[in-house]
Amino acid sequence: FVPVLGELGDAFSSRDLAAAIAPRLTPGVEVVGVRVYPPSLPFYLQRTILVAGPRGRELTSNYLIDSYSKWLAAPATPLRPLEWWQGALAACVHPMLFVVHSQDRPNRAILAGAGLPLRYADDELAAYGPCTAPPAGTS
Repeated sequence: FVPVLGELGDAFSSRDLAAAIAPRLTPGVEVVGVRVYPPSLPFYLQRTILVAGPRGRELTSNYLIDSYSKWLAAPATPLRPLEWWQGALAACVHPMLFVVHSQDRPNRAILAGAGLPLRYADDELAAYGPCTAPPAGTS
């Protein structure tokens, strides 16, 4: 019974993802979940994760889903509208590392097409980045 619980815990844990990306998270690097929010990732990384999504479903809280527009507009919210992330990637004003579902082929193609290195991938999640700011004077 205990081994099964351990396997179940591992299946829902972001420990391996966190271990793979932590060395890339120098001060100032933000982690952005694109249509995904791995609940244990902020715990393992000891930092807030930005979440870009259309309706808040990735947060798995009916309360947050029902009041998503309110939380999206709240001051200092880590929530972003889905369309925000591609502009943030293109501008890369500061370094960002992006986490997506492994099966999210369109967004994975955008990240790979932007030249971001794949830092982690398993059956559930993939991580790319961080992006680097363009050299000064090249906007």
